[in-house]
Amino acid sequence: MKALSIVISLFLMAYSFGAAAIVPADFSTGVEGVAAHFSTDLYFDAGMSCVYSGRVLSGTPCSGASTVCPGGHLYVVPSINALWARTYAEIISSYPYCSGTGYCPGMITYSTLNTNRNIKWLGDSMFDDYDVSDDGAGHNVFPLHNGAEGITRYNELATFHAERMGYYNVSGGTIYTNKRGDANVFCNANVEVRRGSTTLDTQEIDGIRIVDVPLMSEGTTTVSTRLTGTRCFAGAVKNPLDTDNPPYFQLLLYGYNTPSISMASTSGDILVEDRQPLLTIIPPIGITQSGAIPNAYLLSINTRNNGDVPVRVTGVRPIGDGTAGAFGGMDCMLYGFPPSICPSDNGFGSTINAGATKRVYVLFGGELDGDIAYLIYEPLQPICSDATSFNATIHIDSGNTPVRCEIDPSTLPLTQFEIHEWDVTCYNSLSLIVPCAGDNWYFFDAYGAFVDKTDERARAYVSSIEGVSPMLVYQTGSVRCTSELSIHPDEPTSSNDPNSFVCELSPDSAELDIGESQGFTLDCTLEGVPVEPASAEYSNVHGLDGSLSGASTDGVTFTGTINSSGEVQVIAWYGTPADPTLLGAIDWAHVVVGIGGNETNETGGGEKGDICELSPSYKEMYAHSAGFVGILCGGPGERVPCSSTTTIEWGVAPELHGGIISGTTSGATFSVGSDGTTPAYGYHTAGVSAVITNSEGEALGHCWADIFINEPSCLDYT
Repeated sequence: MKALSIVISLFLMAYSFGAAAIVPADFSTGVEGVAAHFSTDLYFDAGMSCVYSGRVLSGTPCSGASTVCPGGHLYVVPSINALWARTYAEIISSYPYCSGTGYCPGMITYSTLNTNRNIKWLGDSMFDDYDVSDDGAGHNVFPLHNGAEGITRYNELATFHAERMGYYNVSGGTIYTNKRGDANVFCNANVEVRRGSTTLDTQEIDGIRIVDVPLMSEGTTTVSTRLTGTRCFAGAVKNPLDTDNPPYFQLLLYGYNTPSISMASTSGDILVEDRQPLLTIIPPIGITQSGAIPNAYLLSINTRNNGDVPVRVTGVRPIGDGTAGAFGGMDCMLYGFPPSICPSDNGFGSTINAGATKRVYVLFGGELDGDIAYLIYEPLQPICSDATSFNATIHIDSGNTPVRCEIDPSTLPLTQFEIHEWDVTCYNSLSLIVPCAGDNWYFFDAYGAFVDKTDERARAYVSSIEGVSPMLVYQTGSVRCTSELSIHPDEPTSSNDPNSFVCELSPDSAELDIGESQGFTLDCTLEGVPVEPASAEYSNVHGLDGSLSGASTDGVTFTGTINSSGEVQVIAWYGTPADPTLLGAIDWAHVVVGIGGNETNETGGGEKGDICELSPSYKEMYAHSAGFVGILCGGPGERVPCSSTTTIEWGVAPELHGGIISGTTSGATFSVGSDGTTPAYGYHTAGVSAVITNSEGEALGHCWADIFINEPSCLDYT
């Protein structure tokens, strides 16, 4: 008898299966000299199915993107889809020699093989009985089993896939067609269920069980299954119907040249989100009383959706004995409300997206005090709650908490260094006057200072306006109000302009020895016409130490007692101005005691600027900042750039707590507050000075620039 080789083959197109493992295999029997192999492609795809015990907001857990509420348990059932002959199969087996007589069939191709055959999974112990990986000589169950032993192994493996083929009787040459032959691939592996990088459970595939994954906190959870440690062998059966005739039964096992099988896995992201609605009422609530019916009010309520899903307001319910409803189209006329405040849309039923605001209008009847009603709203998407509607409490605070304020006057033209008075009035949610809280007044886009300020009024002056929207501001908590300011010219431009009240001390500076005195004259004008103030208050400020005597509305005398510098300040009060807010004016004269003699009285030296001039001559600054002044030399009308050989001694007044950063014959850069001390706010005559000296160091003359230190101010407005 001659040997017979039979080839069964199939080739199909390949498909992609995502995270699956696709492995080409060419199993062999391991018997030398025998042409036998089992070639096919192996396919392993790890999957899972899930059931969630909690609330599912969207999607299907473990099947695409999904969102669930926290507090439930995800029950995961891993699954494996394992196939062979997906795109091809080629099984070659050589028959042994026959004894010359008797039935000795051979297997020949009858039709194409079926595709996508399921792989048979074996448990660890059974697979180990067939494993030859640790036995180089070959395990005794490989490669060929005839007769009764083959039938026993065939029954033990149990699952084979039948194929139609023909048998060739090598003894008589007869071909018997449309007969049966069997084949299969047998594998063993573990399947893991993981949460993130943590393995929760490892199972044998032939013993799949449910894995419990608790989802208790918010965040994204990745659940995955993985197929690991996969190993396989193949088998083919000739004459499978001859189990009653053992001599003809043959089982061929292919356990050598087994492939290395990579891990197959699948995963799904589950978003755990405690999705809840939350509609918040933003105070203050606008309140307008009916002009026709007592205790009837139009409430303008601004709401914000601070929740996770869109909502809509569906109704309003009173608390207690009051009445409440959505403001209707006819209510404006029926209740006598001003048409200008009546809404075209009451806000009920409108979608309010997460993070958005919406104003709703309620008609309320009853006492406005405390919690008066509920706004009823409902979510427009699934949430983590069994409730279908929710409440936002409408609260009216009729106590002493200010919800708005007003400054009188609300606008004011004024003259530099005039002292004016502003009054502030605060109101609660019922528009009743209540006490304001605190004396937080400040300037915005303007420089100025306060003579005094309380929670009722402020007395202040403006030195200059630097911005496009100058104003005086009062603020209590989150409530603020403003008074718009403008500098008015020396001459009135209309009948509405106030009388310009200006007061000046002369001389405007003095340098004295200790014990010397200087008289200062006070001159006041109203629209340029000399007037006498009602009273005058004098004081030494900004570090000046000395005595004041002879104070009157005509002037005052200062006597230096110790080395010091600063200003003599005067506040001149005017009794009957045309503008009711005008109280007076403020001015300063700069005095230095202990440097040189009295150079500004009748027997003293020259006036400021007789030999040089600083530019600018007046500079406004903030504390802890730096500035620059330039210098020109020569007498009035003859100013020219200073010669490079000119000797200039630069200085900063001590009360400014700064110093000269750099000084040249063209100018000086200087600082204020650089020693860590905040200089006094207000006017500083001769804040920075320049002294021209000769070659012997004798002073030839001097000039200076006045410095005004502004209070820090800010206003956050849009």
